Amino acid sequence: MNRPQYLYPAPPRPPAPNNAAKTVAIMAAALGGLCVTGLVIGAIGGIVSGDSAGTSSSSTLAVAATTQPPRMTTTAAARYDAPSADNLATELTVTEKQCFGSAGCNFKYELRVVVTQPVTFDPAKSYRVSIVIDGGTNWERIHSLDVRGTKADVVSGRVSSDTLASPVAVIASVTAKP
Repeated sequence: MNRPQYLYPAPPRPPAPNNAAKTVAIMAAALGGLCVTGLVIGAIGGIVSGDSAGTSSSSTLAVAATTQPPRMTTTAAARYDAPSADNLATELTVTEKQCFGSAGCNFKYELRVVVTQPVTFDPAKSYRVSIVIDGGTNWERIHSLDVRGTKADVVSGRVSSDTLASPVAVIASVTAKP
């Protein structure tokens, strides 16, 4: 049985290997190895001769070390202000008021701490601000708000007063939280 002949061209031959590139790579590796070996032998010879020579090489190193000032980088510690009654104030906003003539008034309020001057508080620390709300009569309400960095709590509440005057908020103390 005869096989039919196809009219397709023969596949191309693979390229011949480039022996010159291999030879250059081997020579470069051998030269690099000789250089590294020479450096290692020179370093060992310098260490051995430095030990037998006494103090001549160590005094050279000491002179070389003292000619350059040591590089020291120091960062200044960040300075933070401590919250106090001097740089904080209270802001009491009456949101609702119902008065009953001579019987007095009921107040609904929001209380927040505000900063009175440009300060920077430590963002890693938290402080407790105790605030006394006084209606000017026989009652008193105490709130504690937390301040951390530039953020402060807001508190809302209700009070009754036997006068028509709005309540007044005063900072009693500022303490660092543990």
